[in-house]
Amino acid sequence: MRISRRTAASASALATFAIVAAASCAFPDFPFADADAGIDGDTDSGRAAPDASPGTDAPPTGACTHDCLGGACLGGVCQPVTLNDEGDAGPGGIYVNDLGVVYFTQYYGGRVLRGQADGSVSVVADKLRNPVRAGGSAQRTFATVFGETDAAAARILSFGSTGNATAIVTGPTVAGLTIAPWGIVDTGKLIVWTNAIPDGSVMLAAQNGLSPSVLAVGGRPQELAANAQFAWWIDGDGSRLFRAPLTGGGGGGTLVTSDFVDFVAYAGGHLFTASAVNTSSIGVIDDPMATGTAVRELVSRYVTLPGSSETAVHAPHGIAVDDTHIYWVNGATGSTLGSVVRTRLDGSGAPELLAGGIPQPDQIALTSAAIYWTTFTGRVQRLAKP
Repeated sequence: MRISRRTAASASALATFAIVAAASCAFPDFPFADADAGIDGDTDSGRAAPDASPGTDAPPTGACTHDCLGGACLGGVCQPVTLNDEGDAGPGGIYVNDLGVVYFTQYYGGRVLRGQADGSVSVVADKLRNPVRAGGSAQRTFATVFGETDAAAARILSFGSTGNATAIVTGPTVAGLTIAPWGIVDTGKLIVWTNAIPDGSVMLAAQNGLSPSVLAVGGRPQELAANAQFAWWIDGDGSRLFRAPLTGGGGGGTLVTSDFVDFVAYAGGHLFTASAVNTSSIGVIDDPMATGTAVRELVSRYVTLPGSSETAVHAPHGIAVDDTHIYWVNGATGSTLGSVVRTRLDGSGAPELLAGGIPQPDQIALTSAAIYWTTFTGRVQRLAKP
């Protein structure tokens, strides 16, 4: 069971994620980022070292060739830096804006926190009933508050440039329907969100929360992607992918594929997918406007990481995409700890292990220079891109 399958009845079962102990596992022999590096007093900033010899451009052996953004540099590889670690705060969503300001939610802790580029972290909203996801654009950042069994506590928060919070959507109902906000996307003009309850809905509104309307009704909509014309969402009860135009209509949405999909990200006219429960794979839907299309597999559960017997995909959770790669976090399964992995958008070449030894990673976000992720154990970490 994963947080994306959460129902009101499963709250107690999901709480075990925060305390499950996972055994260690073997990773490749070559250097890679260790998620525990840089936590206990490491002083190496990871910035590129000076030249080994005067008058040459080559860095010394073992030096990192770019800024590690506060992480240690070990064996020529940047290590993650921990931005926040609160143990029992629970899993959370994450969003990073263009200035490197990160917002992350704490499902059990009931808070939204804001991390600055200098590593400082502050609470910008608290006493919330299960904040879940974060999203935004250049203008604003938003966080969804699920509300659990209390629809009156459900809401969407908007954060200004200084982190000031405003509730722009509040429960128990919007447009005549009960809300339980989960996934959220800011298209730059509108916000689109899912309400993850039985017979739930997909809604949109202006960025200030005004003029809400219903895009689709039915199922248990959870994870979400959108562009300026369409929204795509996962029905959490069956890992099915649906879509609807942002012009709305209030129907049940159009089934895009009957292949299992659990997480989705839109980029460059394509939908990139992760399946966690049934097939453990990373894929792409080349034409997300079509119906009845199949997911083209990019990385299967049978692909192993170079130099290792570890599979590149096992119980993936969040995914994120930049101009060249798709990134994902693998959940901990059995004796295998979690990891951060990427592969090229076209699936060519071998997947790259970027960080390993992570206890229960959850969601992931990107900037042009860094990778951020959250864990079910309340940790937030950052790693400079290779």
